[in-house]
Amino acid sequence: DPADLIVLAEAYRVKGNTAEALKLFRFLEQGAYRDQAMYRQAQILLRRGQRSEGLKLLRQLVDEAKSSEWQSLAEETLAIERFNR
Repeated sequence: DPADLIVLAEAYRVKGNTAEALKLFRFLEQGAYRDQAMYRQAQILLRRGQRSEGLKLLRQLVDEAKSSEWQSLAEETLAIERFNR
């Protein structure tokens, strides 16, 4: 069930198990939790130093998000990252 998987992915993320979290978020990108999954993937990638991949996901989310909440978070994160170059 995707609702259970998103909770599990968030738990992995919070506990620092980014490899497992990333796998689940990538899987969940295809469904109803797409926006959240993309944003979380971007966060993990940015923290891992995979800047170009993380920024690409954020830009895609800004352009294609169905949820204004995740779209706004992506916009804010992109703005912050511009200062962190």
